[in-house]
Amino acid sequence: MNVFKNFLSKHTILSYLIALAISYILFSAVILGFLDRLLFYPDHKYHQEVEESLQKIIAPFRTVKNDVFIPVQNKNRIHAWYFNKPSAKVTFLISHGNAGNICYRLQLIKTLLPYGSVLVYDYEGYGKSEGEPSRKAICEDGLAAYDYLVKQQSVKPEQLILYGESLGCAVSCEISKSRKVGGMILQSGWTSLLNAARDKYLLLKLYPDCCFAPPYFNNIDVLAKAHPPVLLIHGQQDKILPCRYSQELFLKACEPKQLILLPHAAHNDIGVVDGSLYTQGIGRFLRTYYPNACL
Repeated sequence: MNVFKNFLSKHTILSYLIALAISYILFSAVILGFLDRLLFYPDHKYHQEVEESLQKIIAPFRTVKNDVFIPVQNKNRIHAWYFNKPSAKVTFLISHGNAGNICYRLQLIKTLLPYGSVLVYDYEGYGKSEGEPSRKAICEDGLAAYDYLVKQQSVKPEQLILYGESLGCAVSCEISKSRKVGGMILQSGWTSLLNAARDKYLLLKLYPDCCFAPPYFNNIDVLAKAHPPVLLIHGQQDKILPCRYSQELFLKACEPKQLILLPHAAHNDIGVVDGSLYTQGIGRFLRTYYPNACL
């Protein structure tokens, strides 16, 4: 009888373990399949009403808004605005965050235009860009935008500064891994996508890295190796991606590096809250490493 009970007990435990394993696998497929959907919040609408505001921003500068469509290697085209200042000594390539589209980046354009030319583009599936966003696609989009500036607009790589905003920090870091750049400004970024995802969704801590498809967007790995001058910017009231991410990035990054922490700013109001501290910090970074940009 005891042998029979032991057999049943072992059989029950084994059944539970098998059921748990099957549930784990099935749940993994559900959770991990939604990772990209959790990451991207595109606005497909092009907001025509921004044109008047945009014209007021660019009026003081010798530039116009050039609407361009840049082909990507997967045959889709991404939409971009290019503000070319003939006398500019630097060009900023803006990779924006995971929500909205370029119509929401007027404040950023206004901040950077005094220092140089600006190109801001939409990822696939955002605004007027074709296709659908994915982690792989946005990396290809960033490289296509870079190649457009260097190959078609004759921008020198050493004069090209990548500006990454939130998710765009990861795209900028990915660009820097395979293309030469003059510098990077990384605003409101994370240490790695997996770290940020696990902090936000605790269930993801149950799954090892191998369960996730690359790219992992590990910004620490990029900055821990040799890189051009980098400026890290983060709002200390950021509840979406806490400022400790940029603090950790700064701690582990190689020189040359600078860090700006904005005491009152959150995630979506950078440049509006603590605006003077923000613009002064960017100016200081550019004067340090690109003095010609501030002439």
